[in-house]
Amino acid sequence: MTQAWRSGDPLIVRFGRFGKARWVLSGVVVEDTGDVVTVWIPPKAPVLELALPDGRLLRDIPRMQALEIDTQHVAVMQAGTWFGYGVVMQFPLSQPWSVWWFFHDDGSFDGWYANLEAPKIRWEGPADSRGIDTSDRELDVDIDADGTWRWKDEEPFAAKAGRPGYWTVDQMAEIRADGEALIAKLERREAPFDGRYTDFSPDPTWPMPAIPDHWDHPHSAGP
Repeated sequence: MTQAWRSGDPLIVRFGRFGKARWVLSGVVVEDTGDVVTVWIPPKAPVLELALPDGRLLRDIPRMQALEIDTQHVAVMQAGTWFGYGVVMQFPLSQPWSVWWFFHDDGSFDGWYANLEAPKIRWEGPADSRGIDTSDRELDVDIDADGTWRWKDEEPFAAKAGRPGYWTVDQMAEIRADGEALIAKLERREAPFDGRYTDFSPDPTWPMPAIPDHWDHPHSAGP
């Protein structure tokens, strides 16, 4: 295992598929226990995301309509910035999920987002760069600050099953069970839903992260 990263270290998080990064976030390490890496994505942090040649971001196209686009060959990566107040993301490296803490513009806690995804791979590169690779599995759990929860993106999750580069039909029950296990943690108020980071405030000395030139080296996680 690589040496644990220090609080304040810049890094990138790459969600990818087909061996390529398809959503790249720049952030700062909050804490690294070796097994769990917690990341702060500050407001206006540089990001790269899929877009069509006409400039439309893929995330702005209805999910079921986007399924008909050959994004592997048509879409391009477009530079942008993170929206809103900023977000804490916690990545248990061996687990098939991450949990995100969202905040209102005044810094008060808004709620969690449980993102179902492939187990993570951490890496280090040239010029003191570092990052985490994972692959999104579409189905997620959206959670209000009071604990009210709902499934998200069930229709595209089912529609992508069995397609090349995605999860198999047989994996669908397993992925949903991963979400159900997180919901059980939420209802018991177990970590990470035990109040940690709900009053998070970033260290003002942390740098604004950047995306390194070699952000597009082969992506190694998933599906």
